[in-house]
Amino acid sequence: MITVDYLIIAVIVVSMLVGFFRGFFPELVSIGTWILAIFAAWHFNGLVEPYLQGKLGSVVAELWASRLIIFVVTLILGGLVGQLISLIIDKTGLSGTDRMLGLVFGFARGAVIFGVLVIVGQLLGFTKEPWWPESRMIPIGERIAETLRVMVPENVSEFIEQPSDADAAPAPTVP
Repeated sequence: MITVDYLIIAVIVVSMLVGFFRGFFPELVSIGTWILAIFAAWHFNGLVEPYLQGKLGSVVAELWASRLIIFVVTLILGGLVGQLISLIIDKTGLSGTDRMLGLVFGFARGAVIFGVLVIVGQLLGFTKEPWWPESRMIPIGERIAETLRVMVPENVSEFIEQPSDADAAPAPTVP
């Protein structure tokens, strides 16, 4: 195994530890909150934007400020819900089960992060670097990346298509 393999393992282990210590349900609420916050910021910014009209000097700044406000408020409310769920789990005596499920969830999240990093590496042309084919972990990440590509909607997947060798930009070099 080479250095990049150990870094990949470290990412997955850290994700597993975070999942274990936070627990499954708080992790699930956290991810759901982030998704909801992004959705709410894009779809409900019109509720806040009128209060900012003329205050920031730019329509674009007002739009993004309203999105940011909704995003942050949603994250705060989701965090409070997550804390409440954690308290309920602790009181019911399910914290051990919750932590073990959190460990599994952390592994799955780490695998997804690994797959996304492989996609980014492919887009940046790292496949031409000598360490890419030497890695023992990257072939696993390439299978995860293929699964992720199949799962994303078509309009998103066209942005993450793996470039052909002719289209690929040369990999950045370190001086």
